[in-house]
Amino acid sequence: MSLPDDDPVYTLKKVMEELDFSGLLANCSDKGRTGYNPIMMYAVVTYANMRGMRSVDCIVCLLYTSDAAD
Repeated sequence: MSLPDDDPVYTLKKVMEELDFSGLLANCSDKGRTGYNPIMMYAVVTYANMRGMRSVDCIVCLLYTSDAAD
């Protein structure tokens, strides 16, 4: 799967590189089962919202579809 050079994901990536996630990471526990990276989850939800996807079910479906296509 290839994204066009002007896809908004590249803008999001640049913005996220400038954000301070220390507060978010401070609330994450390392106890229990290993979870998903909270910064990656934030990026996925933000990108989905930028694309007009608001439903978690639609986002999950898109991720599974994209993963299966690779």
